[in-house]
Amino acid sequence: MIPFYRPYFDHRELKALLQIGGASSVAKFEAQIASMSGARYAVSFAYGRIGFVALMKALEIPPGEVILPAYTCLVMAHAVLAAGHRPVFVDIKLNDFNLDTSQLKEALSPTTRAVIATHMFGYPADVSAIRNIIGDHKILLIEDAALSTHLLSHNSAGLQGDAAIISLGMNKPLSSIEGGVIITNSTSLYTKLRNYQTQISAAMPPKAVLKRWARFLSSYVIFSPKIYKHWYRRVVQKRPEFNNNVPLEFLLPPNYLPADGWSYYAEFQARIGLAQLAKLTEAQTKRRAIAQSYHQALRYLPGIHLPPLRNAVSYSYYTLRLPQRDKINFRTQMAQQGVGVDQSFDYALPNLKPYAPFSRKPYPCAAQAAAEVVNLPYYPGLQPLQRQRVVNAARRVLATAF
Repeated sequence: MIPFYRPYFDHRELKALLQIGGASSVAKFEAQIASMSGARYAVSFAYGRIGFVALMKALEIPPGEVILPAYTCLVMAHAVLAAGHRPVFVDIKLNDFNLDTSQLKEALSPTTRAVIATHMFGYPADVSAIRNIIGDHKILLIEDAALSTHLLSHNSAGLQGDAAIISLGMNKPLSSIEGGVIITNSTSLYTKLRNYQTQISAAMPPKAVLKRWARFLSSYVIFSPKIYKHWYRRVVQKRPEFNNNVPLEFLLPPNYLPADGWSYYAEFQARIGLAQLAKLTEAQTKRRAIAQSYHQALRYLPGIHLPPLRNAVSYSYYTLRLPQRDKINFRTQMAQQGVGVDQSFDYALPNLKPYAPFSRKPYPCAAQAAAEVVNLPYYPGLQPLQRQRVVNAARRVLATAF
């Protein structure tokens, strides 16, 4: 079975783990990711969401409102609450799933503390337009690059906000199993963030380190097609999110944060991260090639809306919209064809119970995206024959449905 995602790990990550000794790998990793993004500073954390919470607390921003897209990962809305603020949602544009800047001005208020510019699925948000709209530099502008690597590309505009969050989770385009990095050009912001981290963080518990080691090493086995078939049936299909049920721990904000959240980013993860950065251009090139091949093969199929091809897109996922997705049970039918597909994210944040009190109006585009989004298998290691299998499976499913 073809996995929906597979971390782009190979012998280079394994080799990097053996390079123990010398200067701190964490310091090297932070310096490298700052350099590649054109930022002056970078601070790593055990999780990306912890970096956001630390940033808001380090700056001692008084409780207020944080604006974010109505369609994005709920971890971000949870982090807003965990940091002591209230989320305010803005609808998205369906062409790139990013915040609709034409609706941003009406969401601003005297208590707006920050705006989160999410680069959804690798599509760069219009950060300069957002900056022009908010105007007041007392409002923090944070780029959410959890699903994008374009900030690290040599031909990008680089960091435009006050800070950016880069996530390093297992299914992210740049992965070190878990973790996150805050980048910034502000010396004041960096100093406060680093001081806050030093005050509150501790060494990662041995149990947490072992868990991350196990997840890394097992990824070389679990995601092989023969084994993944059994993993998918016994584990993936039984997860709550597979049946459109959001995991319970994310529906209990702001009480939930990972037990090892306030730990320092681990040295072995930094070594994996350095290996990932060294082959980032290679990975991005392969992702763009896969996107182009999917586009050519799927563009005439009925009932689907393909993502636009753009040079600036880093394509963390290949995300299409299928209006009849749930009616034809697309994900299950593709699984029967031996292809794992994903429906992240199949919710609009204002429609989830914890965030409904913060809803101010309907968010039709966010709701439509939640009901239609499908992510095809899409990772740099996906081989041409596997891509063809994905395309053939989609053709068979859609031919039967339409």
